[in-house]
Amino acid sequence: MDRRLLVVDLERLTCSEQVIPGRVARPFIGGGGLAAYLYWRELAAGADPGDPLYLMTGPLTGTAVPFTPRAILAARSPLTGLWGEANFGGWLGPELRYCGYDGVEFHGRAPTPVYLKVVTGEAELVPAGDLWGLDAYETTAALAGEGRVMAIGPAGENGVPYAAAISDRGHVAGRTGMGAVMGDKRLKAIVARGAVRPPVADPAAVAALRQRLVAEAEANLVLQALSFFGTMSIMDAGSLVGDVPLRNWSRGSWDEGFEKLTGVGYQEILGAGSATCSGCPLACKRVVRLAGQDVPGPEYETVASFGTMLLIDDLAAIAGINDLCNRLGLDTITCGSTIAFATECVEAGLIPSARTGGIRLGWGDPAPVLAVLPLIARREGFGAFLARGSAAMAEELGEASRAFLTTTRRLEAPMHDPRALHGLGLAYATATRGACHVDSLTMWVEQSVCALPEFGLEEPSAMRSGEGKARLVALAQDLGQAKGSCAIVCVNGGLGMSTQDLCQALSAVTGDDYGPEGLRECGERVFLLKRGINMLLGDTPANDRLPPRLLLRLGEGPTRGSAPDLERMLAEWRDCRGLDDRGRPRRARLEALGLADLARVM
Repeated sequence: MDRRLLVVDLERLTCSEQVIPGRVARPFIGGGGLAAYLYWRELAAGADPGDPLYLMTGPLTGTAVPFTPRAILAARSPLTGLWGEANFGGWLGPELRYCGYDGVEFHGRAPTPVYLKVVTGEAELVPAGDLWGLDAYETTAALAGEGRVMAIGPAGENGVPYAAAISDRGHVAGRTGMGAVMGDKRLKAIVARGAVRPPVADPAAVAALRQRLVAEAEANLVLQALSFFGTMSIMDAGSLVGDVPLRNWSRGSWDEGFEKLTGVGYQEILGAGSATCSGCPLACKRVVRLAGQDVPGPEYETVASFGTMLLIDDLAAIAGINDLCNRLGLDTITCGSTIAFATECVEAGLIPSARTGGIRLGWGDPAPVLAVLPLIARREGFGAFLARGSAAMAEELGEASRAFLTTTRRLEAPMHDPRALHGLGLAYATATRGACHVDSLTMWVEQSVCALPEFGLEEPSAMRSGEGKARLVALAQDLGQAKGSCAIVCVNGGLGMSTQDLCQALSAVTGDDYGPEGLRECGERVFLLKRGINMLLGDTPANDRLPPRLLLRLGEGPTRGSAPDLERMLAEWRDCRGLDDRGRPRRARLEALGLADLARVM
């Protein structure tokens, strides 16, 4: 199946089309895999590594296959300097496919602010000077009559390196600073409205698969918990096993706080309703009432980033923080982690009070957080320092502050603790965009929430052990890339979709023959391509590590005394991956995967 791309030259204000032949696209499936291939092609041709920005869908996006309404934004990350990718759900991805496009490739920088408007088979760049300065919600309201909207807020306009792009208010492309890339290009928003359903090779097979997967989801306890409680169901389970980071990852128990931050409490305190993404039967999104308005509620990652990380147990305050971050266009994981890092630095005397502009960061207090967020988005005063992200702040503050860092490859870790799941520690250390729990299946396989029977991983593995984790992580990374990045299956609903199910879905939609091993090989190809891109951008295998804070053995709580044996797992992982002693891909393996050009450059 060919892929049809819209190519946008922002400098010249022109739109054109490009067709990627199916034989070229198939090895990368779509989504982040195809974006990485296109980026590599630009990089190899000598393009500015900071220039191309990709909005990509997967081949299942916009079809009747459930749990697949997602799309990605990808570019070089302004936060990490490496491959950046942000995955989001909602309605924009399917709508772009209804317009007849599989993705958009942006180049250059507009002379003045613009937004891209795409309708069925047509595209134009529209002046957006009157929208510049509006927050993401205001921009969405202004453009909602034209289609589905993705917009940036002040954080993206002002180049905050962890700025997010917000789609229809509640669907966030949060990680790695893609909102800042849009802002640098003076691209305020993307709007799409289409009327043509994407092609499907075998509609009857797709309909039958959907019917079966929806029925199975209704009988799946994990998926039903997500449907009923949203992602806050993760808080209830995670607190029991020590998977939830506390006080900037320095504390092991917080019983009094967890009692106030539960899925049940979320429902009772915030009066949560539910919402969903295009074509999804789960409806795991939450809607809450704030100041007389219904707004998207915070996900688990946000409740942890601004709740447990800062010891704030006020759900209403956290919902307000989430709403403000969405409006301003800020990634809540990096933002919350950066504020937690700064709070500990203030406590240790590393940031003098004169520098904070009178803002008194402290554990358990949401008021200074709400005060500093607009300053971060505008890069004013103390906010300008916090807007840099914790890794850049530590470079200025000095060695003592590094003890409080939670970054891998300069990206703040998500809210899942490798002291509870040792394989997850290896996955964090070797992830292609920095510490990430969604670009591999490691966390869910380790928790026995899903299995990989096609590859002999059926039995539950001990969570707090490194035994056998190298092969598990390598497989989970390959399949995670294929599933979550390339086919762009939702990480939540996708728990009810096996590897074989995904193969059937891809075959029914594209007409290509996918099997489990072929799918794994596609994922390996994409993983090694992204790793290779990172190395060409200055990364080294020496960065396959965890920060000391994530390896700190706690003296209390469910993970008391636990820490992953990273060096042992890493050595075994390199063998499983076929990497050399320095952690670089071997030429023979790259050539076998069809990446001979990358092998020659490396």
